[in-house]
Amino acid sequence: MLPAARRALRVNLPLLLNSGAVTIGNVCTAVLGFAFWWVAARSFPPETVGIASALISMMGLIGLLGEVGLGTLLIGEPPRQDRADRGLIPAALLTSLVVSGALGLAYALLTAAWPVLGRAGDGGSMQIPLFAVGCALTGVALVGDHALIGLLRSDIQLLRNVSFSLVKLLLLAGMALLWPGQGGMAILLVWTLGAALSLLLAGSIAVRRGVFVPGPPDMLLLPPRIARVADHHALNLAAQAPAILFPFLVAVLFSPTVNAAFFPAWAVVHAASMFPAALTVVLYRIGNQDADGGAGRLGFSLILATGFSLLAGLVLFLASRDILAFFNPAYPDIAGASLRLLGFGIVSLSVRAHYLALMRLRGTMRRASVRYAAWSSFEIAAACLGGSLAGLEGFTLGWLLSISAQALAMLPPLLATARFPLGMKGAAMGYTAGLRAAPEVSNRPGAAKEARP
Repeated sequence: MLPAARRALRVNLPLLLNSGAVTIGNVCTAVLGFAFWWVAARSFPPETVGIASALISMMGLIGLLGEVGLGTLLIGEPPRQDRADRGLIPAALLTSLVVSGALGLAYALLTAAWPVLGRAGDGGSMQIPLFAVGCALTGVALVGDHALIGLLRSDIQLLRNVSFSLVKLLLLAGMALLWPGQGGMAILLVWTLGAALSLLLAGSIAVRRGVFVPGPPDMLLLPPRIARVADHHALNLAAQAPAILFPFLVAVLFSPTVNAAFFPAWAVVHAASMFPAALTVVLYRIGNQDADGGAGRLGFSLILATGFSLLAGLVLFLASRDILAFFNPAYPDIAGASLRLLGFGIVSLSVRAHYLALMRLRGTMRRASVRYAAWSSFEIAAACLGGSLAGLEGFTLGWLLSISAQALAMLPPLLATARFPLGMKGAAMGYTAGLRAAPEVSNRPGAAKEARP
């Protein structure tokens, strides 16, 4: 048993080291993020915090739209700086900047007259350009972070996320002390400034260490990759839209005040699911280059993620009211048992993330996009139906039931594919053979079209 455990750890060391770096960055980001929202909750009225958090959630969704799948492409297809494709990263960054900024500007103009979520606090006309800039920087950050993971330099990605969280926290605390009563505009402003400064810092470090060679963006490198980019983008949107959109929906369905209490609970659950998600991101990066070891690494990752998720769910079940009270003493009464119920969904989120990585490794992203779109629509509909029947707790219960049903549907192919370490039974069922028999499904240059079911 012990030698088998040692072998499993040795084989999966790159997976552990890089996912560990991503996780550490995510944990630091989560801790500092909790501090950020704690300062916001103690410095601004709940309605202001609820509106600002809803707008920031929409900023994240627009950034994901503007990323157009380029970040995921760069994870599986990292360019080498000594090759002719080194202009790919600048081209991807520029594309995400323009598309995300344009989408953010369009959204801000369309909602400028919306009496509730069309403006944050007393932002006035300044909110429109600020929101657009924030969306543009969010899209760039998504592509840049994924490019660093693809280059296996998660340490710089860690530094960017930590610096982003720290800078925005310090700026918000300073603004709350020196210029109180600024309203929700202050939250959007410090969020945007923090993103800009963290990107400058990470970019300068990457250039100085030779990770990234600056140069003009080569836009001609993008057209041959459009099919793979579109597949990645469709899958990203279908899989991630509910998680980003839910705080916005809560603010619309109930009130900004209710969202102020829901948002920390939702953030805690997704912070707890960061480690399983980091495992699957690095699993895709390594498995894409090493098909032979993919099934074994999938089994190792499933075991590790499931154990962690069960422990995190237990902690949230026991300490939910204390966690919410940390942000604001009124939040536990507003949110009710929502965080306690949400914690039960962490295992299902972990299964969902592993299934996503498996679909990318198999190259069946187009088919998976259709499935995820159906599942996500069901997820949103179930949550909204539950909310209409039983308020915020019904919203939470509807989400929990839908995400659990998804996990049950995803488990059979995962268990059939995974080859478990430590002598546990498991069958690869043609995982490696399937990848080798269909070279057109690879995400590397020269890949043709997606495998047919």
